[in-house]
Amino acid sequence: MPQKVENKHSLVLSKFPTSDLFTANMNHQTCIERYKAFDTLEKATKSKLIKICELKEIYSDRVPELFIRSWLLQLNLFVNVENKLSEPQIIELSSYMYDEIYMLNMAEFTLLFKRIKNGHYAPFYNRIDATQLLIICREFRKERAKYFIDLHDKETEERDYEALKKKIESELKS
Repeated sequence: MPQKVENKHSLVLSKFPTSDLFTANMNHQTCIERYKAFDTLEKATKSKLIKICELKEIYSDRVPELFIRSWLLQLNLFVNVENKLSEPQIIELSSYMYDEIYMLNMAEFTLLFKRIKNGHYAPFYNRIDATQLLIICREFRKERAKYFIDLHDKETEERDYEALKKKIESELKS
């Protein structure tokens, strides 16, 4: 394991030695408060925080889904609709959501749920729909991918511009 990743994992374990402590202390309210400065996709992706998938490496295979499940339970309480997700739906949905968003870091994950709650993607009409939540996860991933592509294109353009500038300057000197 690369030293940087190992250090990040050690840091998490020093703060939360067990998965129960992690899940209890990294609840939705704590994350929203802790990561409120990461209010854009750019800021969230640049945060370099622990990723959801790294929770498997640090604790166990179950922790990412339990973490997602806790956020879904809170979303169920937050949204004022008649038809909420049942416990079996939340359990199954947490697994499917993990498959869709395992690569997100904690700031990105928090931003995703903040957007879900504030109706950024779509309002909930009298029910929370598991399929709709999975579609929202995919939409967030598409936005994230577009951000990375745009960033790569910008960096490539800047490198190409600098290379061209140096070439022209050297040709002018000759």
